[in-house]
Amino acid sequence: MRWLHWSCFVVRLLHICVLDDAALELLSNVDAGHVCWDDFDIVNGKPTRAVRVSFGYMSTFEDAKKFVDFIRTSFVTLPNQERNEYLLKETTFFSSIGPEITHKSMGLYLKSITVYPIKSCAGFSVASWPPSSTGLLHDREWLLKSSDGQILTQKKAPEMSLISTFVDLHQGTLLAKSPRCR
Repeated sequence: MRWLHWSCFVVRLLHICVLDDAALELLSNVDAGHVCWDDFDIVNGKPTRAVRVSFGYMSTFEDAKKFVDFIRTSFVTLPNQERNEYLLKETTFFSSIGPEITHKSMGLYLKSITVYPIKSCAGFSVASWPPSSTGLLHDREWLLKSSDGQILTQKKAPEMSLISTFVDLHQGTLLAKSPRCR
């Protein structure tokens, strides 16, 4: 089983090593106000986020190769040798992300998507889910505040992970349930 996760480069050293950023350039991004939860995926022409893939203990080299091949054939644009400029690959934007999006030649498919509508609370898994301009629709869109106005996180309130969430797109509602509130 493989897991995909889209995230900001939280660990600054990883950001410097992976993207070959100079430390000063990274600090200027921070000084400019870039934070992990903002909408800026690219700052000064360089990505600020990564897609991470995780493999299970029974994963094989072939599993990793299939995934790399999937990324290459689906997302990599090679230089045009005749004009020595990058070709723009025609892309289809899907109205929803889900199991119907497959890479049939390699047998890859999306089994489920977990959406976390309230930051630090439990998410819910679905077979398909619509995208938004910033990622998955309603993913980490809301947060909880304490009675004194502080934003709650799992560091401050570990029991937040017990709060289950669900978004009903047809009714336009967000449901949150806590075992402590009945």
